[in-house]
Amino acid sequence: MPAWTNNNGRQYRYYTCAKKVKTGYGKCSLPSLPAGELEKAVIDQVRNLIRHPDVVAHTYREVCAGSQTGPDPEVLAQLEELRQSRHQTYQAARSLLDLKDPDGPLVKSELKRLNDQMKSLDDSIRTLEAATTRTSTVDLAEITQALHRLDPIWEVLYPQEQSRILELLIETVRVSENNVDIRFRTNGIEKIVEELTSQAERSNG
Repeated sequence: MPAWTNNNGRQYRYYTCAKKVKTGYGKCSLPSLPAGELEKAVIDQVRNLIRHPDVVAHTYREVCAGSQTGPDPEVLAQLEELRQSRHQTYQAARSLLDLKDPDGPLVKSELKRLNDQMKSLDDSIRTLEAATTRTSTVDLAEITQALHRLDPIWEVLYPQEQSRILELLIETVRVSENNVDIRFRTNGIEKIVEELTSQAERSNG
């Protein structure tokens, strides 16, 4: 558990055994650990993790699987409405052409309006059709770059941002007399990669 103490105006951070805090300091043989040293050990493990080829390959597979989602139901419903409107507009134009005097000024004016409306609907339909059929292709090089991008910028991140990234990546950190056991979240890296690739796409767009 995180703790701190003040000495001569300076604050010292450390971690102490949860059992000590809850049941008494004589219940655990583990000493209190300086926060800086323990956090550095955790961050070093994170850096090793994101550079490991197996992790890169696993992240690539997970991001690819997550990107193969189906079209948005709301987009499909909107596309169907546009198609129905387009069909109704076409039928209205056909009805005007079937009149005895299709060359009259009023009919011509209405036909022009309907024709412009159909062109606008066609443009909207094509845009939505492209959105529903477009597959999100994920390149392995992009995943690798996104993971490696996190390492060199770590030191310049604000502490709040560092904490947020660690919370996304790490589920628990357990300290014993012999080692530090770090348990990573199963989908933490994928979330960070998605954020980093999205930022890169926005900056390149």
